Amino acid sequence: MNNLKKKILFYISLPLILYLFSCGSKENKLSSGREIYKKYCVNCHGADGTLSTNGALDLSASRISMDARKQIINEGRITMTGFKEVLSPAQIDSVAKYTITLQK
Repeated sequence: MNNLKKKILFYISLPLILYLFSCGSKENKLSSGREIYKKYCVNCHGADGTLSTNGALDLSASRISMDARKQIINEGRITMTGFKEVLSPAQIDSVAKYTITLQK
């Protein structure tokens, strides 16, 4: 393979390689509770917390404590999977705080 072909192949492959490395990163870069909720929670709980798909609880009516919210996000509950392997403690705290804003 000549030098020009190698350079072309390198420059074509570079974006794909960088993308694949970023996908494999264990570090989740989401920081705001709203962003985290939108990515992980909205499919079952809905944008406003009232969707209740797959047995999800209505977050707009929930009055559980902050500690209980964090524990449920960490460990899961009923059909909800836990997120302790996906989110950092700071992210779990952030999304727990965000869920309080969904109360009516």
